[in-house]
Amino acid sequence: MKASIALAERVKKVIEQKDITKSELIKKSKLSPSTINNILQGKSDKVLISTLCVIMKALDVSLSEFFDDDLLTLENIEDTSKRSAK
Repeated sequence: MKASIALAERVKKVIEQKDITKSELIKKSKLSPSTINNILQGKSDKVLISTLCVIMKALDVSLSEFFDDDLLTLENIEDTSKRSAK
């Protein structure tokens, strides 16, 4: 699974667990709707850790709790370090 998709699924899972809406997350995090939408749709290939910290703070979840999920294990994430040589 692509890292961006795994991250999106994990954020969605936490949102559901916290029983808040996407609109509430946008309001609490003060991030732009496009930023939140891109993350939730798996369109953000490079999410800054600072952005993730803002989201987790808005959801009242620690980063260690967030990353402690099978979706985000190294075994589950595609190896994107293998780039074809030009």
